[in-house]
Amino acid sequence: FYVDVGAFDGLKNSKTLLFERNNWDGLCIEPHPTSFKKLMRNRSCIKENVLISDFNGVCDFWYSEKAPMTSRVNMSGVRKRIHKMDDVKKIKSKCFKLNCLCEKLNISKIDFLKIDVEGHDASIINSINFDLLSISVIMYEQWAGQHENGYKRAEKKLSLSGYKLIHSNQENKIWSKI
Repeated sequence: FYVDVGAFDGLKNSKTLLFERNNWDGLCIEPHPTSFKKLMRNRSCIKENVLISDFNGVCDFWYSEKAPMTSRVNMSGVRKRIHKMDDVKKIKSKCFKLNCLCEKLNISKIDFLKIDVEGHDASIINSINFDLLSISVIMYEQWAGQHENGYKRAEKKLSLSGYKLIHSNQENKIWSKI
């Protein structure tokens, strides 16, 4: 079973499409409204149009049609760094901790978790209760110099929870409990 947090359209740069094509069951999560419509057409797994965060409730979500893969929960400094994003819209999005959404969907074990949520990755990892949700492999995006303290806490939490870092490059880190 895979979970893809920040699944975009389900095809472009997908880290989970191969699993689905090899008969894995899974869940794709995407808060961007237009990308979610594409995801609905492109994938056969469970799909949720919500935002995964470090709390349950409603939060602001900024998105762009010109640069849909750069949509996010926090826009500080983004307009200068990533694309022009002169068409940014803000909506209210339902948000869940990963544990809570998984509990709602009766998911207790994840073989592969991919998180790519434009700088909010560490917040999600830091909010996971590993005593309630069994996850074998976790892959997340981390840009150099981005939210260093949050990522240091996430790495410490993963280590203390029995995970080992098995791959790291400029963009992604993969931790395994296998």
